[in-house]
Amino acid sequence: MQIDTTRIDISRPPALPGIEAVCVQRSPKLWRLYHESYKVYALTDSAGVAWRRGTEVNSGHTGDMTFARPGDLTVATALAEPQSFVGLSISVSVMEKAAEELGVRDGGRDWRASQLSDPAIFARFVHHHRSLMKAECAFEAESALADCLPLLFEHCVERRAGAAGKGLRSCVLDARDFIHENFSRAFGIEELSRAVRMSRYHLSRAFRCRFGVSPHEYLVHVRVARARELLKTGVPIPLVALQTGFSDASHLTRRFRAAFSITPSRYARAAGSARTSRSRTLV
Repeated sequence: MQIDTTRIDISRPPALPGIEAVCVQRSPKLWRLYHESYKVYALTDSAGVAWRRGTEVNSGHTGDMTFARPGDLTVATALAEPQSFVGLSISVSVMEKAAEELGVRDGGRDWRASQLSDPAIFARFVHHHRSLMKAECAFEAESALADCLPLLFEHCVERRAGAAGKGLRSCVLDARDFIHENFSRAFGIEELSRAVRMSRYHLSRAFRCRFGVSPHEYLVHVRVARARELLKTGVPIPLVALQTGFSDASHLTRRFRAAFSITPSRYARAAGSARTSRSRTLV
């Protein structure tokens, strides 16, 4: 009898009602699931799994994505060895609202296929899923979803109807300016999209096309850059965190180290030594 080594982590971001992210590791189970919402799964470590949806028979491996609709019953029928996968559950109301904002025909009620093998889409979905699982603030979670849903609608549901409309470039630049003017306080994707009079999904897509990152990622870059300047002048780390919009010193430390591969405290010490050396030189 095989020992069940399954580990399951679940995240339900408070800022995103109707969204659930799950991470399943080393599971030997033959899952049998009835779905009441839209589901997307990405096989992150699978030697092979056979599964069916109704009369439709499929098989997947690492790098494949699978989809289910409300009302579907999916059944795993064979598994080569314990597998790992990540999943996203999207409620009907969230899906319909996103489809309306994105101009998707028929409300995006159906996936194009039950399975997809596309390395680029797989990598982007896993990245967004990781952000939803580990989001440190509401804006980060909202931004990850605002990036993820257009990706799914574009490649996995009906294509969007119509063009983005006039003033797109102006709205994106207005969003950038809003971030620069408000980086020191907490705000979310909803407030940002209202400020520039643009759908959050269109804004997230257009912003990434213009700057190469999501609005939240851009905000983090602005904050850590400002934090670095404050640290150079000797401002204490807790005060730097407060003045740059981070929730606390540990939050600042995580983001600063990710950006510059050094902690704020080490950077501050190095900057302090540099200031002292310059002062001695001037004397």
